[in-house]
Amino acid sequence: DGLGPLRELRDDERTSSAIRRATANRLRQHTTADRVAGVRVLHAIATDVAGRPALRWRAAADLMKYGERGRESGTTCLQAITSDDSLPVIVRIDAAVALSDARPDLRRDILRSLRMLRDTPNHRQRIQVLAAIGRLDVTDGTLALREMALDSTVDAGVRLRAATLITDLHHGYQEAAAAVARDVAHDETVPPHIRVKAARALAHWSGLCRNEARSLLVDKLT
Repeated sequence: DGLGPLRELRDDERTSSAIRRATANRLRQHTTADRVAGVRVLHAIATDVAGRPALRWRAAADLMKYGERGRESGTTCLQAITSDDSLPVIVRIDAAVALSDARPDLRRDILRSLRMLRDTPNHRQRIQVLAAIGRLDVTDGTLALREMALDSTVDAGVRLRAATLITDLHHGYQEAAAAVARDVAHDETVPPHIRVKAARALAHWSGLCRNEARSLLVDKLT
């Protein structure tokens, strides 16, 4: 079928993992043998502790498309990545989100794993944890993000990002998000590019403050 060279790349352990993953997925729908080989290759990438963490979780997520055997393997790999303390927090979040999308029946366990990450000291990582929690428990995620957005000790850019995620999760919190955007937009200690984003968000989220946001953009931030 003319695909021999691709199969050689996929099966050659000297080939980079990124290329092997790409070729395995490219060949997935051709033959049963290709699907079996794809599961083998992707599982090897997903479980390679010396491999790039981001590539590992992506390979594990790919496995979920390879029938029952692939789903079993992918589930095990994603669970292992999610619970591995030695991996970057963002990778663990991505793995948890991928698993929750593919296996809704496991969402309670996934939510428990995500909640164990919510106190990570890095604020930028924490809002990603809370956003992932919000996908599974809207109330919990929204309230935690709102608390973070209102915390004046947190970096202004992070506060604005938290406010944006709140509106993504629950439209009923737009006014609360707008209050955060207004605070950031008027804060002269905040870098101008973040204040511009905040003013634009304020105009979008609050009809009452739209003229105020426009004035900020025209008179002070441009």
